Amino acid sequence: MREQCQWAMKDKRLQHYHDTEWGVPIYDDQALFEILSLEIFQAGLTWSLILERRDALRRGLVNFDIDQLAGFAVADEQRLMGDATMIRNHQKLSAVIHNARQWQQQQLGDLSPTEQLWSLQRQFQSQRPGFLSTESKNTFIEQTTALFKTWEIKRVGLKTTTSFLQAAGFINDHAENCFRKKEIYLSVHTTGRISKNMR
Repeated sequence: MREQCQWAMKDKRLQHYHDTEWGVPIYDDQALFEILSLEIFQAGLTWSLILERRDALRRGLVNFDIDQLAGFAVADEQRLMGDATMIRNHQKLSAVIHNARQWQQQQLGDLSPTEQLWSLQRQFQSQRPGFLSTESKNTFIEQTTALFKTWEIKRVGLKTTTSFLQAAGFINDHAENCFRKKEIYLSVHTTGRISKNMR
């Protein structure tokens, strides 16, 4: 039997997410924005609940399409707050819509948000792709949080940033005995990048 991270063994939905998505490096603006938004919704809740509501969140938030979300008005927020399938937290919902506008602004620069984040990650990268020392990891998390603040991203502190960087593969934080730790490391080491559909 393959060893997994302990948190993934709580239910089948978590297990599937762990085995197919968590920690896989993402190089796409849209996918990164969705993960960041889900982490914002998750604050104070369980990840199991987020996965359970993920399809509803995608429906309500137009698949987290950055350009469409950036155009949402107050009426759209009110409509979503009336949808029982959503996570109806007005502050989180408002923050995700606001963040879409800020993310959109970053896309107008010389480097996309994704390129900026991976460029920052490479400053702390060890000789083992995907691995950072504890000191480097902590500094990377702090500097990413600070970068988000310069982008005026809302509701992203150190804890949410850490969860985002783990989920999006900037940090390979699978347990040492987890089979995915080695799989992701080998894929990145071999190719320099990793396909989201590697499995």
